[in-house]
Amino acid sequence: LDGLNNLTLLDFSFNELTKFPFKPLEKISNLILLILTSNLISEIDPDSILSLKKLKVLKLANNSVKVLDQNFLKSFERLEELHISFNEISDLSPGAFAHNPKLKLIDLEGNQLTKISALQFSNLKFLEYLDLSLNKISTIEDREAFKNLSQLSRVFASKNVCTNEEFDDFQCEHSSAFVAC
Repeated sequence: LDGLNNLTLLDFSFNELTKFPFKPLEKISNLILLILTSNLISEIDPDSILSLKKLKVLKLANNSVKVLDQNFLKSFERLEELHISFNEISDLSPGAFAHNPKLKLIDLEGNQLTKISALQFSNLKFLEYLDLSLNKISTIEDREAFKNLSQLSRVFASKNVCTNEEFDDFQCEHSSAFVAC
């Protein structure tokens, strides 16, 4: 990939990649959209992707990612969209999005999430779209989990194991389009 420093979109979908990142990406510092959908990626080494600081859209759907914590996304301060549906994520660490205040879209559909922790999304004041459907969410630990999300207009949480009441309270307060459990 030498000589492709001006590349802004890179699609490595359906390539059976098991590791991310890989050496060639280190030379592509202007990348805005990275598509790694439908591979076998299970983890990302955050220290080896420091060159992707301009990345705005990361598509990692249909992989084997298990952990989503603040180290996973720390290099992507400009990230606006995170598509990480249909992976194996069972827990979001409280600071998972601490370094990503510009996120507008988070798609976590079809993972193994069981709870939403207090203040999980609170620093995401630009978040407009959140998909939590097809998980195993049974608990929203605190209504503060959705604090300060004034831009949120679409939340999808169907096919979870939570009670409707847990999401109904949130719907009345914040969201104009909410699909309950």
